Amino acid sequence: MNTTQKIVIAAGIIGILFIIGILAYVLISLGLPEMSTGGVVAVVPLKGEITGECSSYGGCIDPAKFKEMMEMAENDESVKVIIIKVDSGGGGVVASRDLMKIVKNAKKQKPVIAYINDIGASGAYYAASASDKIVANEFAFVGSIGVRSEIIHYKGLLDKLGINISVVKKPDNKDFGSPYRENLTDKETKLMEDVIGKIYDAFVSDVAENRNLSKEKVKEISEGQSIYLGMDAKENGLIDYVGDMDDTIDIAAEQAGIKGDVVVRYIDTGQESIFDRMAMKIGYGFAKGLVEIEGSQQKIFAE
Repeated sequence: MNTTQKIVIAAGIIGILFIIGILAYVLISLGLPEMSTGGVVAVVPLKGEITGECSSYGGCIDPAKFKEMMEMAENDESVKVIIIKVDSGGGGVVASRDLMKIVKNAKKQKPVIAYINDIGASGAYYAASASDKIVANEFAFVGSIGVRSEIIHYKGLLDKLGINISVVKKPDNKDFGSPYRENLTDKETKLMEDVIGKIYDAFVSDVAENRNLSKEKVKEISEGQSIYLGMDAKENGLIDYVGDMDDTIDIAAEQAGIKGDVVVRYIDTGQESIFDRMAMKIGYGFAKGLVEIEGSQQKIFAE
């Protein structure tokens, strides 16, 4: 065999190895089933502020993105159980309830286990409560079942700046919650309390049903200490187990009846780039706050 033949053979071997590497990368990227004698545990993140529509800068979660990730896990036949990794202090009440419904629907297809890592409070706990089981780190913040509303008034500031705003309205309550006027009237405050009360009752009822607790018990938890460490949350029925991520994987595998090796697959839509994350860290959070103050007079949060 001459030198030329050796070079051709070597080049051919390198080419074959290169193609195999590319195919392996594509298979992994597409999320095709791994070779396993057991089953796959899918991990879906529920991280950041819960909002109706998440900005491209990230740092938040919305129902559309969450549903997309959950359906990726649901539709993958190799996935036997879904873990929702929770790191959120809550957010918008409508979006939080939507997340809860997504979890509730998902567990009709496959077992769903929620793991609260650092914080699973208010709207995030609302969503997690619909899972089959909840695991929390011993130092995680859990609970905070409640609703609040924020109405910003800066008429006093405008007066100091000499800025006057004329409002023509019909009926009289059309500017309810407007930042350009004085504080709410007693009638408006009562109206807002009634609205918040109805949302709170729905929140309590859903958690009670999801966690197999009485409404009275959930209200007692909510109106008492409210926020609990994971090590204490099990005593009042907010969670089922205290543990870390490894413990959660073991619990999930047992829940799904997985025998043999367990493969853990982290689900992500890949929508956030490195630039997105940097922008969020540097200044987006501040800018977003300014936009919210300018563009909305009234907000209701499950947090």
